[in-house]
Amino acid sequence: MENEIIQIKKYICKKLINNPNNINHCIEEYLKWLKDESYDYSMFYDDDEILDFDACITTIAEENFDIKDFYIFEIPIAGVYIFMSNDGKKEFSIVCGEYFEKEKDRFYPAYVDEHILLLADSIEEAIKKNNL
Repeated sequence: MENEIIQIKKYICKKLINNPNNINHCIEEYLKWLKDESYDYSMFYDDDEILDFDACITTIAEENFDIKDFYIFEIPIAGVYIFMSNDGKKEFSIVCGEYFEKEKDRFYPAYVDEHILLLADSIEEAIKKNNL
């Protein structure tokens, strides 16, 4: 199962990079593929509809960055998406449909959630260790 999750993440990242206008569809595919009663997916839904990640992600990407030149790090279950440019000079993150930028060497989300902050710190550390 873990290997399958890694494969589907790679598949989604590839689709996102190749077709940024198709982000919402990719996220829907991911959620359908992973859907399991053991996970709490309530954060992805509003009145039984998948939140509109497409408008949020594509607007930010198009207005601030060239999404085609970005690595995408994601923890969909937690709603964390981190985009970092290939040269490592530009980055932004999205948490549950809202985004926040790196400030003072730490990620500050639009709302306070210690669990999300820890996940963001973990991803940031992984990025630095791998010199991405």
